[in-house]
Amino acid sequence: MSANRRVPVVRLWACVLFGYLALGATLQELPSYVTERFHAGPLVVGVTVGLAFAGTAAARPLAGRAGDAGRSRGTAMAGGLLTAVAAAGHLLAPDLWVLLAARLAMGVGEAALFSGTLPWVLAGVPPSRAGRIAGWFGLSMWGGLSVGPLLAAVAGHAGGAAAVWSLVIALPLASAALLATTPRQTARPLTEREIGRAHV
Repeated sequence: MSANRRVPVVRLWACVLFGYLALGATLQELPSYVTERFHAGPLVVGVTVGLAFAGTAAARPLAGRAGDAGRSRGTAMAGGLLTAVAAAGHLLAPDLWVLLAARLAMGVGEAALFSGTLPWVLAGVPPSRAGRIAGWFGLSMWGGLSVGPLLAAVAGHAGGAAAVWSLVIALPLASAALLATTPRQTARPLTEREIGRAHV
């Protein structure tokens, strides 16, 4: 079978991981960033951090519907690009309102990235493996949120805040680049043997 008819499970898994590593990295950097740059208190810091998750919760149903309608690739690519633009907005925000808007946009981008890739993958795997694949994609999301703060701490130690924000921008750009070079959705589910070749 030709490679362009196979769902690239590992490749799409990495796309989600990169996006959520970026979001996780912001969790480490945002509190001090908001406090030092905008002289905000704990309440504003909490709202700023949580706003991304509100954006994700609001956008997930719409992004999932688009994925189910056969627009998985475009939805996921838009999510990766929006996340990268929002990450740049964090760094360049001239005031707190722009930062809050960037935070909300990042959450929407993450929703599109995850909710686009998951239907893409599930449409091409046997039903007997769908739960396992969905579990792996959940792991990519939660793993990114867990490891992202550690990456931010390492980057911050090595190059300061600029290095952290560069990482936050680069990770979703890498997701978008991977998605842009990934073949379109497979026309039929993969066999058990083909899924085994994906090492998932």
